[in-house]
Amino acid sequence: MPQYRISNVARADIVDILMLSQTRFGDQARQRYQTLILTALQALASTPYCIGSHDRDELAPGLRSYHLTYSRQQAKHLHGAVKSPRHIVFYRMVN
Repeated sequence: MPQYRISNVARADIVDILMLSQTRFGDQARQRYQTLILTALQALASTPYCIGSHDRDELAPGLRSYHLTYSRQQAKHLHGAVKSPRHIVFYRMVN
């Protein structure tokens, strides 16, 4: 599997997102969202220019974005898919 690195700031954001999901929607919802995030990160590591990814050079050189909506079908969890993901992954490739 291709490798990826998550910054400390991004890792903290993911923890906050999952804690909020657990608090508002319960453990199964948090598990679905966690699966969705992991699926998106793995997809971007293997295919960084996949459908749904966008060049965001207007924000920072080499920056790209990818809305979690594009990974919904691949991330279907035992308890279903996340209905309306609201988060965007911002990333860049490093050699």
